[in-house]
Order: sequence, then structure tokens, then C-alpha cells
Amino acid sequence: IAWGPDARAPGRLARALVAAGQARCEQAIALGEPRVVVVPVVHVSFLCARGGRPWLVGQAAGSVDFAARSLDVADDLSGFEATDAQLLVPAKIATRVRVHTARVRGLTAYSAPSSVPPWLRATALVLAALGAALVAMHFALTTRIRARAALFALALAGPVAALAALRACEQAHLGDARLLAVPLAAVAASVAASALGAVLGSLRRA
Repeated sequence: IAWGPDARAPGRLARALVAAGQARCEQAIALGEPRVVVVPVVHVSFLCARGGRPWLVGQAAGSVDFAARSLDVADDLSGFEATDAQLLVPAKIATRVRVHTARVRGLTAYSAPSSVPPWLRATALVLAALGAALVAMHFALTTRIRARAALFALALAGPVAALAALRACEQAHLGDARLLAVPLAAVAASVAASALGAVLGSLRRA
């Protein structure tokens, strides 16, 4: 459930990371410790100079370097807004542009937002985990198998199928009933892995 809102609006996570980086930078400035704070995922950094203010630096589209006091990212990562920004445009004669507010819109989203509501995503994943675990437990208790690789394959079959089905459901423009495919895929993959393991185990003993 907690993962759902970030999946539907990945820009929220980006803004939270930028805010956390700025807070660390301001703390370093207050302590008089100049440093660089790297913000993951967003691919920007804060320059924390002693006695100054945090400067956020990074690279925009087209190899344009920029520096700004703050950065606000759209929920779907298709745009951003920077305040007190300076842009360095590469050319035969380097050009520096200074603007109060720079807004960029219409970018290709870094990742497609999820179309699945958080509570439905959580329910589907929990049911998939329970179904795959029950099948794996039944197989482990009723079948004699010594190969550790086979057990690992059985354990991974259900979760991998569940994640693949969830991704397919997010891309499909269907009703919410599509999420029934997630636990069904997990159980089916676990049953198939169990059956394959049993067949291979009987052939090996024979």
C-alpha cells in the first residue's frame, strides 16, 4: 500500500529525495562543513559551500548544465520547474542564461505511472505471495528433492510470475478485474515449477 502512491506518481519520490538532499546540505552549511550531496534517481547534486546557500546542479536535456536554488518535479516526471536558475548552453561560444523561473514541460516520462490503485496492488501481491508460498510449502513437504537449485527455482517462480503479470496489468487498459491474473499467474507458475521438479526428481531416481 505504501509503494502504491509512489508508483502512481513517481515525481513525489523525486521531490522527497530533493528535499532530503537540501536538508542535508543545509545541515552541512550550518556545521561549517563544505560538501557535495548527491541526490539519487534525480541525477542532481547539492553544492554546500561554507557560509552560503545550497546550490542544486545537474544536467538537463541536450547536455545543458544548470544550477538552481530549488527544483520541483511533476508527478509523472514529464516536466520540472527550477527557481533562480542558471543555464550553461554548450556552443562555440558558451552561453550562460540566468532566469528567475525555468519551466520545462512535455518531456518523455522517465517511467510510466502505474494505473493500478494502491490497495488493489497490495491485495493482488499479498494473494500472489500466499498462493505461491502454499504451493511451494506443499511441494517441499510432500516431495523428496535434494537439489538446492530446484528449490530456489520453485521459490522464485511464483514471485517472478506475479511481478510480470502485475506489469502486464498496469499496461493493459482493462478493468480492475485484470488484477486477478496476478495471484493466478503466481500459483500457476509455482504449480508448473513443482510439477517439473517432481518429474525431474523421478527421472533422476530412475
